Amino acid sequence: MNDYYAYLIRLWRDDQQQPWRAELVSPQTGETRCFATPEQLFGYVQQRIDADPADHPPLVSKARPDAGFSDALKENDHV
Repeated sequence: MNDYYAYLIRLWRDDQQQPWRAELVSPQTGETRCFATPEQLFGYVQQRIDADPADHPPLVSKARPDAGFSDALKENDHV
């Protein structure tokens, strides 16, 4: 059996005093999952590759934690 995962990872912060945020996007489905920190994103990916593929929950669409970033993506997102 071949396992294969492809994701688009977006990282951003509003300014240098703000923490980094992360978003994982499935190019196959367009579904997204947002994370408060990059470490949470990396932990999620590690869980996905360590688990049995049959046990993987699908990505769930979630609102981005930053509306300004979301608006910018809408204007520039060509996916």
